[in-house]
Amino acid sequence: MSLNFFYNIYFICILISLLMVLDYWLTLISQKYFDKYGSKYLQVESLELNPTFQKSIKEGKYNPKHLLGIIFVIFCLIITFYLKSLNLNIFGFDLGFFYEFLVGFFILIFVSINSGHIQSIFYLNFIGKHPNVIEGRIRREMSLQYYIRMLSFFSISFILLFILIFNPTIFIFGGLIGTLIVSIWLNELYQKTVKK
Repeated sequence: MSLNFFYNIYFICILISLLMVLDYWLTLISQKYFDKYGSKYLQVESLELNPTFQKSIKEGKYNPKHLLGIIFVIFCLIITFYLKSLNLNIFGFDLGFFYEFLVGFFILIFVSINSGHIQSIFYLNFIGKHPNVIEGRIRREMSLQYYIRMLSFFSISFILLFILIFNPTIFIFGGLIGTLIVSIWLNELYQKTVKK
């Protein structure tokens, strides 16, 4: 990758930390908009898909486990950046690969997550401004919530696959694997909650 800031570990750590904080913050905003506008028309168990944070989001509180997640991600980035700086090769394999891979992995996962939150906020705001565009009340099981987001992440993975074919970079490869992993995780949650 030719961008200089890509190899600035401070910039990358701050950027990914901000994307992770933004994820939580946008989820809290989505919950407020849902409570204000969406709950009249839609009944859901939770807007938050991660079971670890569902209760905290519903209560509008910050969960310290989120901070632990940020610290873990930063630690992984620093370790892989250090390995990259050593220019180590093991059996002809450049260990610097892992840094570029993780940067793509985390940035593209959290950009995808945050774009979903932004879409929800605009959707709920639109309903609040134009209540005549929707009628009745829909009950949506968590399994459907998981299924819809799984399809969304799979679609993003499909787009990244085509970008990777025509412009192969480790960054895009990391994002492709990251979004596929999120799709698989959401499918597992879907399988646990779907009523047979």
